[in-house]
Amino acid sequence: MKRAVIAGMLLALCGLGAREGRAQGAMVRGQVVDEEGRPLAGVKVELQYLGKERQTFARSTNEKGGFVQVGLPSGAYIIQYTREGYLPLTTKTTITAGGLNEVPTETLKVAPKAATLPAAQGAEPEADVAKEVQETYAKAMEAASGGRLDESAALFKQVLEVTPNLAVARYNLGYIYSRKKDWPAAEAEFRRVIELQPERSDTYSALAVVCEATGRRREAVEVLSAASQRFERDAAFQYSAGIVFLNGGETALAEAALLKARDLDASKVETHYYLGTLAVGGGRVEEAASHLQTYLSLSGQNPQNLETARKLLEALKKPAKP
Repeated sequence: MKRAVIAGMLLALCGLGAREGRAQGAMVRGQVVDEEGRPLAGVKVELQYLGKERQTFARSTNEKGGFVQVGLPSGAYIIQYTREGYLPLTTKTTITAGGLNEVPTETLKVAPKAATLPAAQGAEPEADVAKEVQETYAKAMEAASGGRLDESAALFKQVLEVTPNLAVARYNLGYIYSRKKDWPAAEAEFRRVIELQPERSDTYSALAVVCEATGRRREAVEVLSAASQRFERDAAFQYSAGIVFLNGGETALAEAALLKARDLDASKVETHYYLGTLAVGGGRVEEAASHLQTYLSLSGQNPQNLETARKLLEALKKPAKP
């Protein structure tokens, strides 16, 4: 991978000094690429003018990843780059009147996949639940395992008609609704499970998945942030929280959660990858290299992340040009 990829990551954290002006008609040009250095089309570029009369100018990148915006007032700007499937990026710059203003080529990183939905729970109802309910529950689990989602949902509903506070049945019904992408129904079940069994960490993660799937990343962050202290010693929860925080742009929270997940369970391979990329973004080269080397030394990596990690480490090891 080109060293420009690393530079782009670091530029995202740096702001240039700003000086406000009143002249009109400035022009700005830039380009957006992916982590392989390939042009990214369809990136929404919002230039937010920070002068007294706040204005926002929006463009999208073309097939060459480029954009041009004319008619800008000179002064300080925040530039936001967003595209579905990629982590958002925010930079600062100063645009001057007269001539063409070039902004650095920026690199968008692929967003981590949403936190994985926890699996359906196979635990049976308590022994004091009627035998008929236990049998219906078992049939519901069997249908879910066989991919017969409608049948499974109907059977779980039968169970809940008799035992409406059976948290494990409600969790599994929420899981079925999530598989069917019936997000409102899934959310209602998961929220009810949290009321019934607030000590179940997987339900908070499942609820965060629903929030992410419906475009509410901020709410997903809030759900897991509020529960983080409760599950401070739960490696699976901390990993899921780290991914949700990362997707939500909360890099400090993401790094803290992923470090906890690593310390609690170092066998979770992808934890080392995301810690490495966060260190790259923070300009901590030695730390980034350490995380990535650990990641590459393990097995069972996500193939896409594995390739990216190799190229990142290669770029980090190249001597800086004088």
